[in-house]
Amino acid sequence: MAGVESIHIKTDGATLAVRHFPGSGGPIVFLHGGPGMGDYFGSLPEVLSPPYSVVSYNQRGCGPSSCDGSFEVEKQVADLDAIRRYFAADRIHIFGHSWGGMLGQLYAKAHPQQVASLVLCCSMGNTGSKVAAMES
Repeated sequence: MAGVESIHIKTDGATLAVRHFPGSGGPIVFLHGGPGMGDYFGSLPEVLSPPYSVVSYNQRGCGPSSCDGSFEVEKQVADLDAIRRYFAADRIHIFGHSWGGMLGQLYAKAHPQQVASLVLCCSMGNTGSKVAAMES
């Protein structure tokens, strides 16, 4: 893939395997489903770059990303913010598929000033206690 950068970003309890396709503007960050499935977006990020800066990554414990700590949702939200900070982006565009859509919503709830746009594809819409009960 032309122009792709492979990066490893250390966060609290994880090292994230990140693909960055350089371009301009606040990055579009792709969030995969699962949790546990890994980055399956293939060449889609490359198609958008250039002109856009595009990031896709394996969430903690998925694919080549490690997890030495917790899989708690708060840690995954913090991982996404660490990616935003790594690229020195004031705001990011988020594309979340399935579980990635839920993660995107939770990130937007925790960091509304850092979200330029949020696209949800086949995502759950409930972020309340009923989801936690259903998951367990």
